[in-house]
Amino acid sequence: MPGLLKRFSDTQRDVHRRTGHVVPVIVIQEAGLDGFWIHRALIAEGIESHVGASKLWYTKPLDEKFVPKRTGQNGCQSPHETDA
Repeated sequence: MPGLLKRFSDTQRDVHRRTGHVVPVIVIQEAGLDGFWIHRALIAEGIESHVGASKLWYTKPLDEKFVPKRTGQNGCQSPHETDA
């Protein structure tokens, strides 16, 4: 995470040097099966972060076939559902 934050800071500094404008960092990502930890870490650092979740998460049952598993309202998983 420190490397990502440094990259954001370096990019903001480069844009300011070239344009004279201060620009925000806005991150949009899709959350994977491991939850929303990146989103929470970015928010904690004061970075605007938005998460989109896939409509279907895939699980692997015992017979080794991939079967879609719907989670959450409209098939989407919210950050609060991963905390359970």
